[in-house]
Formats: sequence, structure tokens, C-alpha cells
Amino acid sequence: MFEMFGQALYRAGRYDVEEVQRGMRYLVRHVEAEKQEKWCREMHAVDVHDGGTRYTCECGLFEHMGMLCCHAIKVLIHLGVRKIPSFHVLKRWTVDARDNLPLHLIHYQKDQGPPRLSSYRHTALHLTALEFVQLGDSNVDAFDRAMDILNAGKAELTVLAAIKDGKSLVDQTQVGESANPTMVMMANGSQQEDVCSEMFISTECGLGSVSVVSDSSRPLSTLLAPDRKKQRGRPTTARDKPGYEIKDARSRFCTVCREKGHKSTTCPRRGDLPKKPRKIPTCGNCGVAGHKETSCFNPVLPFVKRPRDEPVE
Repeated sequence: MFEMFGQALYRAGRYDVEEVQRGMRYLVRHVEAEKQEKWCREMHAVDVHDGGTRYTCECGLFEHMGMLCCHAIKVLIHLGVRKIPSFHVLKRWTVDARDNLPLHLIHYQKDQGPPRLSSYRHTALHLTALEFVQLGDSNVDAFDRAMDILNAGKAELTVLAAIKDGKSLVDQTQVGESANPTMVMMANGSQQEDVCSEMFISTECGLGSVSVVSDSSRPLSTLLAPDRKKQRGRPTTARDKPGYEIKDARSRFCTVCREKGHKSTTCPRRGDLPKKPRKIPTCGNCGVAGHKETSCFNPVLPFVKRPRDEPVE
């Protein structure tokens, strides 16, 4: 993305800006319009909306791929804008692009996940309560006012806390220590009813919209992934190669029938043919069997060819 934006910023230097309506509409014209091809557009209109928070160009590059075009960048430079408007900074072009989860996992995202996590809520409340206690213990007047605020807040929270989502740290601890995962025994002996929750699975996962009713008060956040069996030795750094990058072994063929799957010794077409008789070794000098050329006592005259058996006419 950074390289593409740099290229668009470089191309913006080829254009000049003409103001049509101040702060509303600008025309961006190529500096060498007469040298352009006939099919190439020489001028683009860029509109400014909402006081400079949004820019639209006739080329439609931002609407197509979500990145500012060189024409809009030229207008930004002409107006002296030092920062890209937040409307044109899409999440998929930022470092948090991978933090884009389906609907049933959206509470784990960075932009809205932490306030819904049990550990975050418990820790934030605990730290705020400690600060509140420290301020309320400063003097007698602060103590009286702190107690009034706590009593009023306790009465208001009692109504809001009647419905539980099962994700609090206390509920998860009770579920983990309870022998019966479907019911959690309260201190007064009463039983806490299960909270039915609906989970809509994103259609991007290919499962459609599914409503899941929980039969137990155990939240999904307590379910862990199965243990992964570690392989022996150091982990490999080689990537998984596709099929077209893997070199297959060269196929071998039978010398008798020229087919794959067997050798000439096990070829079904070979039959019980007798083996070729072994050739009797002879001397390379005189052609007589029984000795080698190194131990031959029959000299051969130079430039004289030995007589050979010729076919009878």
C-alpha cells in the first residue's frame, strides 16, 4: 500500500489544478495534454464534500479499490492538506487489516473486543474502584460523599445486573469449579438459570446464519483449542510448496515392452526365452582365444591388415 501510494503521489506531479468553485469543485488537467493518446482522458473533476472530509474524483479509483487517486492527491496538495482524511483511510490498508473477524468473533477485534472481554472488564472496574476508595478515604466529607455515591450506584446496578451474559470473571470461575457444568449453585442454595445466547455465524464462513442455543452456562470463551502435538527436533523453516513446484521422479520404462510399472526381468511379454550365450573372449591382436593382447606372442606386421572372413559369392 505504501508503494502504491508513493506511485500515485509521483503521478500527481503531472497535473495542474484549476479552481472552479472555491472549496467545492476543482479541475485537474494533465500538463502535457496535447501529447496524450486519443483514448486517454486529459482532465478530471474532483469534488470536495463536508468541508474537506471527503473527496470524490470522476475516475472512481477510491470507490473501486479504496485508495486515493493521483487527481485527488493533487487537490490535497493544492489545498495544503497535511493529513489524509480519515474517511479515505480504510482498515484493510492499515496494520490492523488482519483484525477483521466474522460476526460471531467480532468481539475479539481491537476496535470493540476488549470492553467485552471478562478480564478487561474486571481489571478496569478493579482499578477504578481502588482509585475511588483512595479518593474517598481522604477526609470525612469525602468519605460521606463516597458512601452516598456507592449506595446510589449499587441500587442502580442491581437492576442492570439482573441479566448476566456469562462472560464475567466470577461466572467463569464458578463454572470452572462447579461439578455440574449446567447449573451453578449460589450461596443461598438457589440455582442460577442458564442464559440462552444466539450466535450468528457469518456467511463468509460458508455456514450461513445459524442460531445456537447454549444448554450450559459455560461460555464459549472457556473452550480451548486441542493440544497440538509437537514434532521432534527444531521446526522447519521451509514453506509448503504447491504441486507445480515439486519435481517428480523420472519415470522408468521396461526395455522389452516400453511400459511403466515393471522391469525387463519381470516383464510378462518376456516369456522363457533362453539367455544369450556368453561371448568367448579372444585376443585383440591375433583373434585367438586363450590369451590376452598383453601376453600375445604372435606379432602383427605394421600397416598390414589381418585377413577377415568374407562372404562367399
